[in-house]
Order: sequence, then structure tokens, then C-alpha cells
Amino acid sequence: MRVGTPAPLAPDDVPARRLDTRIRRMDGSLVLAFGETVVQLSESGALLYEHMDGRRTVGMLAAVLAETYELSEQEALTDTGEFLGYLLENSLAEVRTSGP
Repeated sequence: MRVGTPAPLAPDDVPARRLDTRIRRMDGSLVLAFGETVVQLSESGALLYEHMDGRRTVGMLAAVLAETYELSEQEALTDTGEFLGYLLENSLAEVRTSGP
């Protein structure tokens, strides 16, 4: 598992929620907290986070985003990678890499 400053994610990497992250719905938004870090997710961020089940790959998550928001595959992969990178940098997610 990888946590912390991320290397670029591959489409076959599998992100997962950290079990020690607190999750709350406040005023219709999804809010994550870990330690002193508190993040309110955008609608698209909440969609991705809710689909992060430890089984779906980055590519699969990007496909959900592309379908929901009518994005190209490349736009969705870029946006998904940026979002997951942010979560990893803030210790709000972890990822199983596809490589050795």
C-alpha cells in the first residue's frame, strides 16, 4: 500500500478509502477528516470517493466520472488522477499499485 506523496497513478492502480478517515454528510456535502485535515468534497469528488471500494481501479473510477459528466476518457483520467493525488497527499486514501 502507498500513502503520502504519490507517484503518478496508473489506470490499473486500485485506490481505497482509509479506514481511519472520518466521513460526514454536512449540508448535502461529503466531508472527510483525518487528524487535523478536514476536506469538503465537490460533487464529482464525492462521486469518486463513494466508488472507491478497494476493488475498482483508477481507470474504472475515471469511467464512472466520464459517464456521469460526459467527459472524454483522457479528461476523466486526468481529473481522477488529480483528485486521488490530493487524497493521497493528505493521507485520506491509500493505493495498491499495479507494478512490482
